[in-house]
This record gives sequence, C-alpha cells and structure tokens, in this order.
Amino acid sequence: MRERVIAVLEKALPGVEVEASEYLVDDGMIDSLGIVNIIAELSLEFGISIPFEELEADNFNSVDNMVKLVEKLL
Repeated sequence: MRERVIAVLEKALPGVEVEASEYLVDDGMIDSLGIVNIIAELSLEFGISIPFEELEADNFNSVDNMVKLVEKLL
C-alpha cells in the first residue's frame, strides 16, 4: 500500500521528494494546490472519495498519514 501511495504522490507532485521529509505540509513541500492534486490522484488510483471532514492538513502531512487515510477509506 505504501508503495502505491508513494507512486501516486510522485505523479501528483512532480519534482517533490515525498520521502525526504517527515512533515510534508509543515515543511512547505506540499501546499493547498498540492493537496488538491493528491486528493484527485488518490481518488482515481484507489476508487475512494475523501470526505470533507478528512480534508485536514495532518492527513496529508506525511506518507504514513496518507496511507492510513487511504486504508481507512477503502
């Protein structure tokens, strides 16, 4: 699962080394537009819909948090 999420992130965020930082949002590696791209790509890849209440920065702050989010929504 983690590898699939990383592949999605690499597609959504070209040029960003998503594993280089433990706190992607806090370190400024992902902004709000990046989160929108991630949501779109995760939705397509996993066939999930991310509800409004899950759209908080912490869910997108690390690869591990995104893996947990996807697993929760599957």
